[in-house]
Amino acid sequence: MTSSSDKLESLLVLMRDKDPVVWKAIAKELLSLGEAAQDPLRRLADEDGDPLVRLRARSLLGASTEEVLNQKLVRWVAGPDPDLEVGCFLLARWAYPDLDEGHYRGILDAMAEDLRPLLSSAKGVEALHLLNHYLFHEKGFRGDHDHQTYYDPENSYVNQVLDRRRGIPISLSALYLLIGQKRLGLSLRGVGSPGHFLLRYEEEAKPPVFIDAFAGGELLSRVDCEAFFDALGFPFQEDFLAPVGHREILARMCRNLVAIYQGQGEEEKAKRLFSWVEVLVS
Repeated sequence: MTSSSDKLESLLVLMRDKDPVVWKAIAKELLSLGEAAQDPLRRLADEDGDPLVRLRARSLLGASTEEVLNQKLVRWVAGPDPDLEVGCFLLARWAYPDLDEGHYRGILDAMAEDLRPLLSSAKGVEALHLLNHYLFHEKGFRGDHDHQTYYDPENSYVNQVLDRRRGIPISLSALYLLIGQKRLGLSLRGVGSPGHFLLRYEEEAKPPVFIDAFAGGELLSRVDCEAFFDALGFPFQEDFLAPVGHREILARMCRNLVAIYQGQGEEEKAKRLFSWVEVLVS
C-alpha cells in the first residue's frame, strides 16, 4: 500500500512532466492533499532549478492555500460559538498568505497585559474610559476619515490595522473586541447598525452603553444613537442597536471588501471573497 507521503513525493516528481494533460491531473491531486502539500510546494517554489517547476509550484501554492482557508472557514462557521479572532485571521491570511499570526496575536496579548493592571480595580464605564485612552491616545489607533483612503482594503485586515494603527468602524470594533471582550472579559458585543458599526457594553441593571471605535471610543447613549442614525439618513429602529454574533461580523467585513474590490475593478478578488459571504450567511 502506498503511503500518503510516498504519493506526495511521486506527484512532486511528476510536476516536471511537460504534458499539459498530465500536469492538469497532477495539479488536481496535489490540491486535494491540502496542507500536507504546502511546505513541499513552498520549497519547490523557492529553490527548484527548473523555472517551469517553480512557476507551477507558486501557482499551486496560491490555489492550495486558498482551498485550505476555504475548508477552515467552513469548519469555523460550523462551530457552536466561532472565535472572532480566528475568523479575523482567516480573512487576513486570505489576503496575506504568509502572515505570521503568532506575531500579531502577541501584539494583542501584550496590549491586554498592559491594560490588565489598570482595569483590575475599574468598574463599569470607568473600564471603557481606560481602554479608550490606552488604544486611541497612548497607542494612537484612529479611524481613517480620509475619503481617499477610507476604502483602502488594508483598513479591513486585522494585521494591517495593527501595523498602521488605523481602520474603519468594523475593523477597529473587532480590535476592541479582541482585546476588551476576549482578553479582558468586558461585557462587549458588536452592533451591526446600518451605515456604521458600533459596540455595545452591558452592565447588570443598567442601560447599555454604545461605543464608536471609529470616533476614538466615544460613548453613546440610546438617545445619542437615535440622533446619530437620523443624521446618517436612517430613521431609527430598535433593531439597529441589537447585538450581532461573530459570523455576522465576519460576513459584514467580507461584504465591505467585496464592495471595495468591485469598486477597484478587481472582480476576481470580489468573486472569490463573495463565496465566503455565501458560506457565512448560509
